[in-house]
Amino acid sequence: MKNQLAITGLLALAVFIAACSGNPQRPYTVSGEFIVAELEEVPSYIQEMIDSGRIEVEPPIDISAVTVSVVREVTNDDGEASDEVLASGSFEDGTIELEGKIAAPTEVSISIDVGSDEPMKLNAIIAPDQGLAFKLIDQVTPASYDQLMLVGEYRIHEETEDKYVISGDLSDLEEDLAFAEVQIYGSKWNDEKQTTTNFTLGPVNPIDGKFVFEGTASDPMVVTAYVQAGSALYKNVQVIAEAGVEVGVSMDGSTLVATAPKGSQHYAVVNSWAMDEEYLAKVSAYEEAFDAFQQEMEARRAEAAAAQEEDASTAEGDATAMEGSEDSTESEAVAIEEAEEPKVASTDLAPAAEGCEHIDTSDFEPLDLWSYAQAANEDAPEHVKLQVELTDYRTAALQRIAGDLDNPIAALLAVEMRAFTSNEDQLAALDKLATSSLDSELIEQRVVPQRDTIFARMEAETNDKGLVPGQVAPEFTLASLDGAEVSLYETISKNDHVLVDFWASWCGPCIASFPKLKKLHAAFNDDGFEIISISIDETFEEWEQKSLSLELPWIDLGEVDGKEFQGTTPVAYGVGWIPKGYLIDSKGCIVDKDMQGEKLQELLVAQHGDKPELQEEVEEEEAESPDDSETEIDEV
Repeated sequence: MKNQLAITGLLALAVFIAACSGNPQRPYTVSGEFIVAELEEVPSYIQEMIDSGRIEVEPPIDISAVTVSVVREVTNDDGEASDEVLASGSFEDGTIELEGKIAAPTEVSISIDVGSDEPMKLNAIIAPDQGLAFKLIDQVTPASYDQLMLVGEYRIHEETEDKYVISGDLSDLEEDLAFAEVQIYGSKWNDEKQTTTNFTLGPVNPIDGKFVFEGTASDPMVVTAYVQAGSALYKNVQVIAEAGVEVGVSMDGSTLVATAPKGSQHYAVVNSWAMDEEYLAKVSAYEEAFDAFQQEMEARRAEAAAAQEEDASTAEGDATAMEGSEDSTESEAVAIEEAEEPKVASTDLAPAAEGCEHIDTSDFEPLDLWSYAQAANEDAPEHVKLQVELTDYRTAALQRIAGDLDNPIAALLAVEMRAFTSNEDQLAALDKLATSSLDSELIEQRVVPQRDTIFARMEAETNDKGLVPGQVAPEFTLASLDGAEVSLYETISKNDHVLVDFWASWCGPCIASFPKLKKLHAAFNDDGFEIISISIDETFEEWEQKSLSLELPWIDLGEVDGKEFQGTTPVAYGVGWIPKGYLIDSKGCIVDKDMQGEKLQELLVAQHGDKPELQEEVEEEEAESPDDSETEIDEV
């Protein structure tokens, strides 16, 4: 009995000592509010996109079916990550409060299951004896979108040597800030010191116009603060996040500015020119010109909509007059056709590769997005001319800073803020930094990888310009989601045409193109048309999650080694922006590249004949296609 009591006493003592030796768990709370927002008036250009089907109207959120979870990522001894739910619950009368205990500040995700394919997620940090608040806003009009935001602040809840603060006051804005959101975007060099990892803090909904962000930076780095209030206000400003420094974001007239105390890197790299009266005057002039341009475009859209409605109402009465004008219209068309010069192969293209002489290159127009240089001719809108002036002023100031190696960290930051637009100038600046007094670890972490990135970009640019219709497509072998190795030339040997399409889970235009590609794949796959999509996501998990949710029906491969655009296959194919695609025939010859879905459909129809299931879609697209449509891309 004594032995049993002794053992029990020792166990109790051990538990007591263990509890005292570590951080005791303390309570935290996560509270949320559900808000339904309605716009009194939908802008006409939004309404046009709704009517044409380019914006899908989402059903209102059924709050009674929504589940809220506080989730953290845990890693086992084998390095495998999994999600652990710390707390969960449902809204009651539009509010929710979750409670739990935690020993130290912990990164979590607020996960909101609204019944869609993927839950809405918001990253945050919970801490002992601290509360965290969020808003879930249901935009019931299709002119906006559902929002999930922290309220007022994003804090790390720790006093560390590398903590920085970005605070702001937007109360001077005339716009309604009830649903405004502020986010901080940036990138950090990863542990391997070869690539960067993007990160986002927020979004945060300001309280009375005020917000606070806390983060950590072992060395000064460039981040961007974005402010959005509905569809009328969208502004951003670059900030140098530096340990021990608080940067203030506010409005200077209609301009979003960021200021920091003298002696900080932000003051040296940004405030030294961005707060000049001359620069701020140019910014104000640009914003006024841009607002006037938008108002003019809105008025034109309204006039066009009214004219279209009037034309529709008088169409029957005009039918006879239109018949009478057919002859003159036809003669004008013939005159135009006769005036056109015959199409010939572009003289800028290299001679066709051996075995690819059959490829017709007469219609090929290369898409060149490698040059970042801006230009504005005399006929350009006023806001475009002013934007070029702003860019010139900014780059001239940053180039002066980049050339002053007495402050090498400021010079590095200026280069990272795109002081130089050409690859050659960037390399020259980085070469100087590599031999400067800059800390050797920073050279290894940030200068050398940037040089490698530029070299890869230059190689990709060269490859892109060389990979044109009539040339042979490079071979590659990549793995699918289940690990099966698939080679390009094995695939093309079994098909007449293969579309190689580069994409990523974060690329909106890529994903927007998939419905059209799915229809073409379904219509022509049996005729020998196949698609190989290649994800350049940073991680396998990002690729897998998005691919499975999209249910891609074709061959889905990935080069997800963390290098994104600098991966072996993207560089070989000259991928500097996405979506980027190459149409390849059974001989491995490039037929076309960077084509939109409509052009691809025309080619497939010419090759295999029309398909009944596409006829109705073609008629709808012709009726709904806007005159000012633009190609959307995501650039490197």
